[in-house]
Amino acid sequence: MTSMNPTNATSGKDELEAAVSHLWREHQQAPFPAGLRGAERADIDLVLLDADIAGCVST
Repeated sequence: MTSMNPTNATSGKDELEAAVSHLWREHQQAPFPAGLRGAERADIDLVLLDADIAGCVST
């Protein structure tokens, strides 16, 4: 078993944050799929779900 030192933990966290930031930028540049506008899954409007998640990620 290897021990994790604080430097490795910080590096891993930085890499994760960079990956999430990259995915978020890609998501922001992509248009919402036209075929899903007005669609619902489990009684949840997908446009509103996308907007709610966007609010959580960007704050």
